[in-house]
Amino acid sequence: MTQTNVKGVKALENGRKQVSLVVNGHLQEIEVDTILVAIGRDPSPQSFKVELSGVSYDKKSGKILGGNGEVERTNVSHIYAVGDIVDKVPEL
Repeated sequence: MTQTNVKGVKALENGRKQVSLVVNGHLQEIEVDTILVAIGRDPSPQSFKVELSGVSYDKKSGKILGGNGEVERTNVSHIYAVGDIVDKVPEL
């Protein structure tokens, strides 16, 4: 479900979960067995102008390049990146 915000989860007596969602501005409740939450998968450091900070990224993949011997530390020593936006890190 895209464009969805989770407002709450309630455990039910039958072991399932009742999830309260806001979907396109409308409250909706669903009953589920399992909850999996994923965040965006569109790494685009150029969209927030990361180059202005001096952080290096691969223009082809859109992923930030690690530096200084640490994958999540960028080439700017006090700036870190985590998650799918980092090059050579397993994707979620």
